[in-house]
Amino acid sequence: MHCARLHRRLTFPLNLSLHGKVFPLVNWSLGGMMIRCGESVIRRDTPEEGEILIPCSDGVYSLNVR
Repeated sequence: MHCARLHRRLTFPLNLSLHGKVFPLVNWSLGGMMIRCGESVIRRDTPEEGEILIPCSDGVYSLNVR
């Protein structure tokens, strides 16, 4: 089966903190992520600085992303 993507898309539930708000990730991969938010929050194809929030047994780990 041919796949045009370089990286497998994952749907494990994670959140993204961006501009002081938290958004659910629709899907994500090593090459990027899709979030559910309006265009007033983020512009398509424009790099942004944020944090992926990873739930752990002792709290939430944040990982800086661009």
